[in-house]
Amino acid sequence: MMQRGDVQMWEKVKASNPSMGVCEISAAIGRLWRELGPEDKQRHNDEYTLDKVLSCSTCVPAQLAFRAVKSDILSY
Repeated sequence: MMQRGDVQMWEKVKASNPSMGVCEISAAIGRLWRELGPEDKQRHNDEYTLDKVLSCSTCVPAQLAFRAVKSDILSY
């Protein structure tokens, strides 16, 4: 499943390279990911985890409380 940032990156790569096919876009995004530093990768993974938790359709009270402080966590 593609996440919010993945879709945005896909659209950005496709817009700058309209002749690229699906496989080429995937390869380009993979290269960009490998070039990221550990801090940037961790930030992306943290945002992915938050999105995954917050998209839960059957959230427990602890998840709802976590949702309330999401903006504070992401502003690091």
